[in-house]
Amino acid sequence: MDWGLLGFVIGGLTLAATLVFGWLTFFKQFPNRSLTYEVTTSPMLNPRTEGLKVFLDGVEMRSPYVVILQVAARSRADIPSNAFDASQPLVFDFGREVMGTPSIDASLRHELTGSQVKFPPQLVRKRSVVSVAFVTEGAPLGVTVNNPLVDVGITEVNPDSASDLNPTKLILGYFGTSAALIVAIVFVTLLNPS
Repeated sequence: MDWGLLGFVIGGLTLAATLVFGWLTFFKQFPNRSLTYEVTTSPMLNPRTEGLKVFLDGVEMRSPYVVILQVAARSRADIPSNAFDASQPLVFDFGREVMGTPSIDASLRHELTGSQVKFPPQLVRKRSVVSVAFVTEGAPLGVTVNNPLVDVGITEVNPDSASDLNPTKLILGYFGTSAALIVAIVFVTLLNPS
């Protein structure tokens, strides 16, 4: 038996186990907490439609838009309610009055106030998603986010973006490819002892 080859194999396996254990420990100790949001807007009426009127709470809307705000927790851990700084709500401001009623079956409590959709301090479970649909008079003027969450990033998802590169998946792919390469080298070396 070639003791050098055995030492090489044991060393390689020990290195791989150390890297995997270190990686798992790091991500468990420092979980990534993040939220994403996506806004979809569409006019309720075709501009060429004549004679059709839309009323909301007895008020005629001349240029109604349906807006859907989707907020998703893309975290490896829950976001606790005490992560909301000074008990301030997470606020999405659309620049136009939002009209409608909050979703009853939503995983996150929210309220519609003036031009804002507010999420009060609450536990946000990992991988939870909420969609809030409402109506505005005219297209929203854009979205301004007031983020009171400590150490929690909020990013907008662009539905037109073709890039969906996840850094965690890239790292896992790198380690998986490296491990497969090491196993292949060891296997070839064992088959062809010179």
